[in-house]
Amino acid sequence: MISYTVPCYFCKQNFEVFEGSPEYQMVKRNMQARHTCHDCRKKIEMESKKATGLSNELIAMIESDSLEGKLNKYDELKGKGKFDLDPQWLESDRR
Repeated sequence: MISYTVPCYFCKQNFEVFEGSPEYQMVKRNMQARHTCHDCRKKIEMESKKATGLSNELIAMIESDSLEGKLNKYDELKGKGKFDLDPQWLESDRR
């Protein structure tokens, strides 16, 4: 099985990511990025839950609501023809 050994940005310990995991894909795409080990990731998640009082389920609901709002706005603008390549619209957008 293919794996990468990567240093954790927070604890500076090396950790392995194995082929097939989401972390592996992130490391493979960008080796120079800041990656975190499982333990540090869980600590960050717990601290953010404490600070905000939000659960994973609630955050997912908020994100889906905001996505739904963005899609509705896109459909609304598309219906008004805002995505046509009208030079007047392009000029008004640049100001």
